[in-house]
Order: sequence, then C-alpha cells, then structure tokens
Amino acid sequence: MLTQRKQNILILLLCSMLILSSSCKENKQRKSLSSQVTLKPIAIDRFEQAVFEIDQKNLSQAKSAMAKKYGSFYDIYFGRIMNFGDPKNPNFDFILKDFINHPDLKILYQDVKKTYPDTKKISEDLAPLFANYQALYPNDSIPKVATFISGFNNAIVTTPNYIGIGLDMFMGKNYQFYASVDFPAYITKRLSKEYITPAIAKALLNTKLPEANQTSTLLSEMIQEGKILYGIDLLLPEVEDSLKIGYTAEQLDWCKANEGNIYKLFIEDNLLFSAEQKKYAKYLEEAPFTAGLANNSAPRIGIWCGWQIVKNYMNNNPSISFDELWKEKDAQKILKLATYKPKNI
Repeated sequence: MLTQRKQNILILLLCSMLILSSSCKENKQRKSLSSQVTLKPIAIDRFEQAVFEIDQKNLSQAKSAMAKKYGSFYDIYFGRIMNFGDPKNPNFDFILKDFINHPDLKILYQDVKKTYPDTKKISEDLAPLFANYQALYPNDSIPKVATFISGFNNAIVTTPNYIGIGLDMFMGKNYQFYASVDFPAYITKRLSKEYITPAIAKALLNTKLPEANQTSTLLSEMIQEGKILYGIDLLLPEVEDSLKIGYTAEQLDWCKANEGNIYKLFIEDNLLFSAEQKKYAKYLEEAPFTAGLANNSAPRIGIWCGWQIVKNYMNNNPSISFDELWKEKDAQKILKLATYKPKNI
C-alpha cells in the first residue's frame, strides 16, 4: 500500500507527465503535420503548352476546348494575368496570335520546355506541402495546379480553385532574358527551381492571413511577415531557412551573427512602435543589403527579426495553436509573450 504522501507525489508526477506529453504532442504536430494526411501525387497541367501550341488554323474550336478543360483558369490567365480582355471579344484572337508568335516569346517557350521537360520534381515537392496545408486547414480543398508563361509578369497566382506557376519566373539566376528586362541580381538569385515550393507556400498563406490592425508600425509589419514565415516552417519543415526567406547562406549567417545588434538597432532608434513608414521601410523592402549598414548585411532584416519573435512566441507558449497565432492581431502582446531577447543585447 502507498502512503498518502507517496500517492500525492505519484499524482503530481503523472500530471507532470500528462502536461509534458500534451506539450510535446503540440510541438510535434507543428513540426510534422504531414503525418496526419496521406500524401497524394499532385497533377500539374501544362497550360503554357496549350497556349503556345494551340491550333491557330481552328482557333475558335481550340479556344472552346481549352476553356472547357481549364475552366476558371482559362479566364483568369487571359483576363487577369495577361490582361488580354474577354476571350469572346473579336480583337482577342489577334492579341493571342501576336503573343504566341512573338519571336522572343517563342524562344522563351522553347527555353521553358528545355528547363522543365516535365513537372515530376515540382509534383513531388508539392505533395508534402499540400498534405501539411490540409492538416492546417482541413476544411479547404486542395487547388488544382497549372503552369504558365506570362512574359516575366507573374511568378505565383492563387485563385479559389487554382495555383498557377509562372515557369518563366523560375529559369535560374543566369537566364539570358532576365538581364534584358532589368531584373536586379538580388531578385534573380531567387528565380530558380528550388524557390517554387516556398513561393507557393507563401502565396497560400497570404490568402489566409487576416489583415493586421489599421495602424501599421514596424513591429506589426514584422509580426505579420513573421507569421507567414512561421507558417512556411510548418508547411515545409525540411526546406532550408534561406529558401524560405530568400537569403543566400551568407546573408542568413549574417543575421544569426548580428541578431542582437539588429534588435538593439530597432530599440535604440525607437523604431519598433513607429508608425512612420519612411523611417522603417528600408528594413522591410527588397534590396541587395540594408541601407545604412555594411554592404554584406542582409536585406529585409525586420522581416527576419519578426520571424524570430514569432518562433519564440510559439515555442514559449506551446498551448497556443497555429489558428490562435493567425488570429492574434496584437503585435505587442506577441512580442511580450515571446520574451524575445537575442544574445549580445
């Protein structure tokens, strides 16, 4: 027989184990959502092939067949992505023929075919992403996926039923046409195959994230972007952090080495709660490096710092669900509960 004291100790131990088990379960779910959903092959439609190889001699019939096969994406591509207008308009046929017969675009299409002779790798990468997405949003249906060419206008397009991948925006940083359209090097370094899946994850999450409070501050914008990156952590746990945020390995290392200095800069310059966008925009905007800092500094350090705050918030508060994080609009509350304090500060 156990004494009353030993019984009480045993009860306390069991309760501690249950709490620990619950916490571990929560963290495990965050890190491995796909175990809850069966991975399914992702079918990808090559819409750019349908466009560039359309039967121009029987254009009316070919358009009808394309519209029937691709449904809403047909109208979205021509009306929204390419801005060609209503496919039923008489002028539309001339615009379409000019587009697919343009010498540069014909070269671009051939280059896309060479770079992406098939979409097997993209399909394989999307399977765990969509499985994790379904675990986060079980009531959502998985969208169809189509690839397209937009003449360097769109990388990822989301609609209620489709994810569109602009393959011409993922041709590799040294692709010949990128220089001719004046894409800067700090952008073209992300126009490669390995960035497709992170870009889709970000696009999906952007459609789900509630808007922040009306008054934007550096902190509120940091937290919004940090939520997206934390969501990408859940959707793509095996993907390198540099790909998620679009850094080089050196830029990521710079942020880690200077984490305390970054946060200290925001505090000492009274930027965290500033609503003056002109003062803090450079810490969020695309650039080769952060203006005012060394040329080897990483850009968008506010976004990176926001990511670290959100990760601390979730790690230090394991009972808070992803859905609760998503709906929490009080950036200062997240900062407080994150107890974020980088080293060397």
